[in-house]
Amino acid sequence: MIINIKTLQEGVSCFNIAETAEKLGIDDIKDARFLGLVECTIEVDNKIESFTVRGRAKTSLETVCARCGIVVKRSINADFDHKYVKGNFEEDGQIDKEALDEELLQGDELNLLEDVRQAVLISVSEIAVCNEKCKGICPGCGKNLNKAECSCEAEDLKPFANLKKLLKEKKNK
Repeated sequence: MIINIKTLQEGVSCFNIAETAEKLGIDDIKDARFLGLVECTIEVDNKIESFTVRGRAKTSLETVCARCGIVVKRSINADFDHKYVKGNFEEDGQIDKEALDEELLQGDELNLLEDVRQAVLISVSEIAVCNEKCKGICPGCGKNLNKAECSCEAEDLKPFANLKKLLKEKKNK
């Protein structure tokens, strides 16, 4: 995902680039399998001494519902926005305050791989659920509560129920 800035005209240029999850270094995410390419629509605004990059990365993946554990398909739409500048150091070697959100451009190439990678990783890290009304699995018996009710007692499902039983046993000794 490299763009040669020498070929850019002043103003906005648009690009469509697609890469594999492997090339972006995101193919080894636990419990996620990418189903195709990561497709990027990118705008580069060339203002001679600075370049503002805005884009959206789209892909789809299979992951596991955090509540019930079934495999779900998710669409990812990850936006990114980054500013690159040529030589933004003041004469005394200090960086001006505006440069804190900018990256110093070295050479004639914009390498957008890391921008896209980070945007996709942030979107993938959101907790996946099969649907908003997912009931999850019973912590007592492990049944998928979306498919059937379980016969566990409500008292047994309380987080400290086992601790309460242990304390009773200790008192009885």
